[in-house]
Amino acid sequence: MSIDELLDEWRKTYPESSQSEFHKDGIVDEETFANQRARVLFVLAEPNSKNGRYDKYCGEDLRRVFGQVGLGKPVDLNMARWTSVVLDQKQQFFTPSREEAKMELRKVAIMNMKKLAGSGHANVEAISLHAWRDRVFICREVDLIRPTIIFTCGETASRLFRWVMKNDELGVAAAEDMWQWGGATVLPVNHPSLRPKDAEAAFERVVALVKEHVRDT
Repeated sequence: MSIDELLDEWRKTYPESSQSEFHKDGIVDEETFANQRARVLFVLAEPNSKNGRYDKYCGEDLRRVFGQVGLGKPVDLNMARWTSVVLDQKQQFFTPSREEAKMELRKVAIMNMKKLAGSGHANVEAISLHAWRDRVFICREVDLIRPTIIFTCGETASRLFRWVMKNDELGVAAAEDMWQWGGATVLPVNHPSLRPKDAEAAFERVVALVKEHVRDT
């Protein structure tokens, strides 16, 4: 099964009135992703595309948004920076252009656990309910991507991803700076939409995590 086939199946599990807000995601550019030294996956909680500045992207395929359109905002600039640490072995903070960020993000996969449009003010309870409801689909999407490095972005995504992937209904698994899922190293990082003044410290944390936990980098 392809990722698109999985996502089509997933979308049909929602009421017809909600399906227009379902965001496809996954490997941004299949050919570019296949040629990288590591298969990097960014896991986020939900897309920010409703009742705010990103309304025009509501229901859009996020592979196109990040790999072809480009936002030129902290969310894609930071993911591009962190990608460069793993795939380009960069260790000095830098500010990519919008075009450079698009090119960098074509090397990776990006997925949200909650696929329906959310807003800039995350409803953690709603995101959690969606993640648990869709846990089988989330695991299937990760299996299709076959990542070797997973960045879980922000406290909510990091907690829920562990909860879902470990089928930990009671949430008793302890939080860690690094854990393994199959052949992937899971590294909790900041949410990439953090304030610009905090971006350098977040970048340095990614550099330290990768140095400590990812071999040959």
